[in-house]
Amino acid sequence: MKQTKNITMFSIGYNGTIGELEKNLEDGTLDLDAITDLLGIKPFYKWTKDRKYPLPIGKDDFCPFAIWSTEVSTGYNIRNQCLETIKPLKTKIPELDKIKSLYNVEFSIIITPFTDERVCFNFDKDIIEFCYLTSTSIIMNGVVDSE
Repeated sequence: MKQTKNITMFSIGYNGTIGELEKNLEDGTLDLDAITDLLGIKPFYKWTKDRKYPLPIGKDDFCPFAIWSTEVSTGYNIRNQCLETIKPLKTKIPELDKIKSLYNVEFSIIITPFTDERVCFNFDKDIIEFCYLTSTSIIMNGVVDSE
């Protein structure tokens, strides 16, 4: 049986349109450096105001992508990866609440298994509690690995 490799990350997504995102980044209404400073965590990925949108959609389309995300966790155990992902954030719940009150954002734990087999998702009490306290969604991206 082939082992499944997974990628897990915590993501802050913009809860609006591409046009609104670009405008808010340009005029400083949305300050990703301030989010980084507030959390005290260096992001793995951060949207920049000069980034061009990769898909052929208009400025009025909803922004479906992360604008800030933590370091990506890779491995074979989704539960352990989620715990590793939220570990530095569990003490930052007041800061996450402040970010949500200041900016038009939403939080997600994004899990991407690379497999052609069934995957077991096991979320323990700590993961569920963190998601509840921060209104964080769990998003599972399905990717089929054809190797």
